[in-house]
Amino acid sequence: MENKKDIPNPADFFFDSTPEEKPVNNNDDETATTNINIRELITVNKEKLSKRVQLTIYPTAYEQAKEKALKEGRSFNNYINELILKDLSK
Repeated sequence: MENKKDIPNPADFFFDSTPEEKPVNNNDDETATTNINIRELITVNKEKLSKRVQLTIYPTAYEQAKEKALKEGRSFNNYINELILKDLSK
């Protein structure tokens, strides 16, 4: 008689077993002409800051950006997010 323990796979805690299907949009012309306000989209969906990224940046640029953010009374993360949102809203 085999004595096997039913041990759950630790990876199951971090990954979905079935990836979500993303709809395919074949109408590129409509996407190109539609102007979406990214701030409204984020607000309507009540998104939270949850996506982490690793960024490679010049040390001098990092120091200056961090200093500017602190002078404005906000975090470096908030400063970078605002820059991205401003660029995407153009």
